[in-house]
Amino acid sequence: QALPSKTSASEVVPKQRKWVARLFVLGLLLLSSLVGLTWFGPSIVAATALKQQVPKLLFPSFPGNVELGETSLGWLSPVVIRNLKATDDQGKPLLEVREFSTSETLWTLATRASDLGRLKLVEPVVHVALRNDGSNVEDVVTKYLNGLTGSGPAADVQVEVEYAKVEFDHKQANRQATIEPLSLRVVSVKGTLDELDLVAGKLPKDKSEASDAEWFAVRLGGVDKHDKEGDESQKKA
Repeated sequence: QALPSKTSASEVVPKQRKWVARLFVLGLLLLSSLVGLTWFGPSIVAATALKQQVPKLLFPSFPGNVELGETSLGWLSPVVIRNLKATDDQGKPLLEVREFSTSETLWTLATRASDLGRLKLVEPVVHVALRNDGSNVEDVVTKYLNGLTGSGPAADVQVEVEYAKVEFDHKQANRQATIEPLSLRVVSVKGTLDELDLVAGKLPKDKSEASDAEWFAVRLGGVDKHDKEGDESQKKA
C-alpha cells in the first residue's frame, strides 16, 4: 500500500495566508457595521417604533406614558420632537406639546450631562384635573420624584415655554377654567433656581394699556436688559 504524501510547508503557508485574509476582511465588515449602526442609530430609532422606548429609558420613574410624534435625532443636530403627548398613571391626558427642541446637539447632550443647554416647548397644553385633596399633576410629580434614585448634582438647564395653555377641570365642583397664553423661562444651576420669568396673558404695549389689559408677570433673579442698560448709562454719566 502506498503511504499518504506529506503536505509540504510551501502548501501550508498559502492556506494560512488565505485564512488570515478572510479573518481580516470579516473584521473590517464587522467594524464597519458597528460604526454604521452607531452613527445612524439615532436616525433609525427616530424613524421606527423604537423611539417610544426613549422616554422610558430617560425617565424610568415617570408613572404615566409618553408618546412621541415626528422625531428628528442625529448626533450632530439638536433634538426635535413634534406632537409629544403624555398621560398620567390613569391613562388620562396630562400634557400635549406641539414641538419640543434642544439647543444642543444629541452628541453634546450625551457627552456633557452637566449642562443640558436650552430646552424649548412650543404651545404646550397642560390638563389639570382638580379634586378636593389635590390634582393629577401633583400625583404625577410626587410619584416621579419619589422614584428618582440618582444622588449626583443636577444638570444646568434653561427651559423656555411659549404660548402655553393650562386647562383646569374640577368635576366635583363642576367648574372649568383656562389660562392662556402663558410664557415661562426658567434657569436652573445645579438644581437651584437662578432665574424665573413668567407672563400670563398678553403684555400691554405701553403703560397706558396696563390698567385695561388682563395680564400678570413675575420675575425672580437675573438682571433685566433695560435695567442693565440704564445702570451702565448712569455709570458713564
